[in-house]
Amino acid sequence: MSIQRERAVKRSPSPSSARESGFRRQGCVAFAAALTATLLLSALATAQPTRSSNDGPSASPGVLVDLSANEYFDNAGTNPRITSAVYSNPEYLDDSSTRIAEGKAWFQVKAAAQLNALASPPSEEFTFTVQLTMTNDEDQTATGTVTVNSSYTRNPTPLTPTPPAKTPTFSGSQAARNARPGIVVSTSAEDEFDDAGTNPIFTGAVFSTMAYYDDTSTGIDPSKGILLVGAKTAAELNALASPPDSPFTVTVEVTMTNDEGQTATGTMTFETTYVRDPTPATPTPTFTGSQAARNAPPGIAISVSAADEFDDAGTNPRFIGTVYSTTAYYDDKSTGIDSSTGNLVVQAKTTAELNALASPPDSPFTVTVEVTMTNDEGATASGTLTFTTSYTRTPSGGGPDVSEPESSPDGDGAGD
Repeated sequence: MSIQRERAVKRSPSPSSARESGFRRQGCVAFAAALTATLLLSALATAQPTRSSNDGPSASPGVLVDLSANEYFDNAGTNPRITSAVYSNPEYLDDSSTRIAEGKAWFQVKAAAQLNALASPPSEEFTFTVQLTMTNDEDQTATGTVTVNSSYTRNPTPLTPTPPAKTPTFSGSQAARNARPGIVVSTSAEDEFDDAGTNPIFTGAVFSTMAYYDDTSTGIDPSKGILLVGAKTAAELNALASPPDSPFTVTVEVTMTNDEGQTATGTMTFETTYVRDPTPATPTPTFTGSQAARNAPPGIAISVSAADEFDDAGTNPRFIGTVYSTTAYYDDKSTGIDSSTGNLVVQAKTTAELNALASPPDSPFTVTVEVTMTNDEGATASGTLTFTTSYTRTPSGGGPDVSEPESSPDGDGAGD
């Protein structure tokens, strides 16, 4: 029995089937390419702006410079623009030119003269930084720092002289320096100050008194800068109105300087001993009080001198003060101290003036005057003078004249 077996035969594709397969392959390739392009565009669209590798600009003094986002940022996006700029050294820039405009940062380095005028001018070649912030229409932001180079002609810095290590100080080595009468002594700043410096000289001297020194030989010698002191001779000292004690001292406050411009002060003392003439004793005036009361008739001026009222009155004695027990009975215009003579003048009112008073005084009446005197020696003394005045007193109501006592009840008494 024979069995037929079927042999598998590989069939060739038909032309129409091959075309369909090719179309399918081309569609896949196109799709893949489109997908790749879409992904690439998406990646480009989302890339963030970053600081580019571009170097910062060189900025000459006085020249306006701009910084743009396109120049200093990669992937700057659509319509990139600078929104802020922070400068590390704004003192180097002209304020009126520093701004954000047209999407750029604008600045201008100051002119050389302005840079030199700064409290701390920069080096001739200097740099500063600008921190830029940008944005774009995609609302992306980025920040980057740009370094700017600049240069100018810098004025030379003046050399500051090195001050001396030490300053002058007054030595005060001598408590008092001897200045003999009629002899000029000298001293130098170098002798009187430690660390006096180069070419030390005296520039000022203030004396506690010049009364005992010769004006022509005392002071600073301008040619040498030394101090000269010349006490008067013994005869000249004794001839003074008030000769000084012996010995006497005079202090001098001196000022010095040197070529380094340093100054210093100190006080020097000079002592002088001379033969002083003995001073005659000056007697002290004393009030005599020789008259218990002095008569001062009505309407008559009485003059009294200090020489008449005081013993040892001295030279040119004169009254300088008075205190009256009352002045009601005296003529104000004619009573007081005569400025031309220094005498005391007393004038009682006239009889009519006394009687016209609201309360006429008794007759006689007394007035005391406490007087003070002085003289050319400067001595002073005081005492009390008494003046008595008798006048015809008219009683009120037409009664008897009371200038004399009336008869007493027992018949004694006297009348006019």
